[in-house]
Amino acid sequence: MTRIFSTFICLIVLSGICLNSLAQTPIESISKTYNFDLAQAVCSFTLTDAELNTSVVDSGKLIINNQTEVALRQGKGQVKLPLYKTHQINVRVAGFVDTTIVLDLTNRELGYNIQQVIGLRPQKKAFKISVQDIETNENVAVGVVLNNKNRNEKIFISAQDIRAGNYVVRIRASDTYDLEVQNGSSYAFYATTINKKHTQETKDQINIRLIPYKVGAKIPLYNITFAKKSARLNTHSFEELERVVKLLKDHPTSHILIEAHTDSDGTRLANLRLSQQRAKSVYNYLMKQGIAARRLKTRGAGELKPIVPNNTEVNKAHNRRFELIVMKK
Repeated sequence: MTRIFSTFICLIVLSGICLNSLAQTPIESISKTYNFDLAQAVCSFTLTDAELNTSVVDSGKLIINNQTEVALRQGKGQVKLPLYKTHQINVRVAGFVDTTIVLDLTNRELGYNIQQVIGLRPQKKAFKISVQDIETNENVAVGVVLNNKNRNEKIFISAQDIRAGNYVVRIRASDTYDLEVQNGSSYAFYATTINKKHTQETKDQINIRLIPYKVGAKIPLYNITFAKKSARLNTHSFEELERVVKLLKDHPTSHILIEAHTDSDGTRLANLRLSQQRAKSVYNYLMKQGIAARRLKTRGAGELKPIVPNNTEVNKAHNRRFELIVMKK
């Protein structure tokens, strides 16, 4: 009986020791998961363009402490980060310089929400523009406008910016620009697209050859397109046609011939008819914009005047073109 009583007393003492030990142990060391779930801050990130002071809507990723990746969608992302630590956040978005910030959460309290705005600098490259008279090869000092097709950015270059016959401008390496020469009445307009994406060759310069505006001048138009085998103008053709309208209004006594060309796909007769119909579509558009009919004539040349062989899709696109021929200045 005495032995049983002694054993019972020992069990009570040991139980008390164990309970006391547990009471003195911090609860977070018992359950690391419990501690991790509570001691976090919700961090929301918004990206801005440090140069344009606008929102960045591109996708990308955050790299947390050189380990964890978090997706950025339309320039926004969210992640939970442990408190009482300092975190390194690396931001990677195509077209922008990689940016790293340090987020100090050592003195934050539980349940803290963070709104973090991060400004990104665009990746840029030098782009060279030369402008010459197509007949004399002499340099021409003109204004140039670059309109960024990916975001709200315009770059204006004045005639005084020419250096050694060239203009040098820094453009965003990943963006596409519409380039338009701002010249006087001496030359025909010139417009093109530079730094196009998805091309095999990336060019860092363009050589522009301006055509003097005079009787007999042939002004090529490559930005007027139609639905396949159709005479219905595509909507993006209107920008080029508006340049033609402005040209004719700047030269109110001018008369022009609108000549349309096709590639060699299809029969020769079908292509001739199609080119005539397309020339008439341009004629009708100019008429609706207030250009008098007596100043306009049309001609369809079909496939008869290719400027390159019709042996590749790229060459065929070059042959599908318009030319404005100045009949009277």
